[in-house]
Amino acid sequence: GALAAALESRLVQKNGEGCTAAADEVDGTQEILGNDQSHEPSGIQNADVELCFPDSISEMKLDDALVSLPSASVPELMQEELSQLYFDRMHAFAPILHQLRYFSWDRQSTKTESQRCLQNAMWALAASVSAQFQTIGQSLYQDTRQALELLESRHSDIKSIRIEQVQACLLLAIYEFMRSDYCRGWMSAGRAFRLIQLMRLQEIDVPGCNRTQTDWVEMEEKRRTFWVAYALDRFVCIRGSDMHLAKVMVRLPAPEVAFQSGQPVLMGFLIESITADDQSSMSPFTECIVLANISGRALSHRHQSLVENLYINMSQNTWDRHKWIGDELTERIALLSVKYAPASEQMDPLLLFTRMVAQTTVLYLYKIMNSMIPVTAENQATVIMQLNCFKVHPFTPIPLSLCAEFLNSYRNLDDSFASQLEHILKALRSLKRVNNLAQACLHSFELDNVDSLL
Repeated sequence: GALAAALESRLVQKNGEGCTAAADEVDGTQEILGNDQSHEPSGIQNADVELCFPDSISEMKLDDALVSLPSASVPELMQEELSQLYFDRMHAFAPILHQLRYFSWDRQSTKTESQRCLQNAMWALAASVSAQFQTIGQSLYQDTRQALELLESRHSDIKSIRIEQVQACLLLAIYEFMRSDYCRGWMSAGRAFRLIQLMRLQEIDVPGCNRTQTDWVEMEEKRRTFWVAYALDRFVCIRGSDMHLAKVMVRLPAPEVAFQSGQPVLMGFLIESITADDQSSMSPFTECIVLANISGRALSHRHQSLVENLYINMSQNTWDRHKWIGDELTERIALLSVKYAPASEQMDPLLLFTRMVAQTTVLYLYKIMNSMIPVTAENQATVIMQLNCFKVHPFTPIPLSLCAEFLNSYRNLDDSFASQLEHILKALRSLKRVNNLAQACLHSFELDNVDSLL
């Protein structure tokens, strides 16, 4: 009652969008995350398919366009509610913040500009996954964009960049992929990638580098921020964009319990963890990063194989590369099945998404081999239908849509493919209520398959 009354008394009419699109272009991200040691060179920089995405969520409530609640006017009780909601529903998908440290600086009377930007981005994301606060999500988002643009205009020195600014850009991009439009999300992601490059986060664990910083939690936050950006790039690139990756010297993120409790854990590098005999210490977040890496290699392999096939016959190196990626993928899927029981997917949406990424990567290998391996997309779509739509990974529509495209292309080979396709499309339609990316994927699928759907 008191919270609702406070909200109602502070709502004002929106004066205008007051927001300009980010000037950063997507192409600028090509030099950011560079060529990590386990990445196969592709030589291909452009997508083979260009997708057109709608600009807004058709089902968004009219109130969203009318209500404005500047972050400075958010009641204190609502601030606490939104912060906790973020950690309850969004942190698992972007585990970049140390909760105790966040709540510590949140209680301070003065905050840095970067911290305010980060907090606004957190609140906007939290509002987007809450039926109670959805009407204020758009104004919080606009507030975040304006604050970040103002921060960049005031501080152009590299030394002035703070990790909270990078984190705010990443969360803003995730919000835009979910609630705004695909292109704007890409531009914000590109801005985050550039900041990462300027801070040289891709090199924070270079051997022999003397660092004065000894705070392990602060270093771990930087590592996690880099890996969330790395995974974001890989998953969005699955829809048809590819970029050249540079050398990555960043240790994998520590287990969540160690991070939140501030207990230092020395983790290995990506290539070491992929080939390690003992995989027991890998968390769902780390598993997601490993699958993102394999997915990126499969994507580059597919592009390179298409080019090789145009000019020369498939070489032995092509099939050796294909077999190596296939073996890595098969082993990873087997490890996931042994390490995590199927029921655990319902408890951990990140684990469910990771398994879906593995299946999506299999589809890329299908396109090269032109042979069939059973797909379990229907079961995963069923699990998604059973989950609260606010607790599904923001990028879940991407692997779902690729599974739908595959099943629709080969529906004549198996009678069960039609029913599996319907399950996946039903899941996408359910997700589009809260995720614009689902609507974009559905729109693209319907345009590409208009004849088969008639």
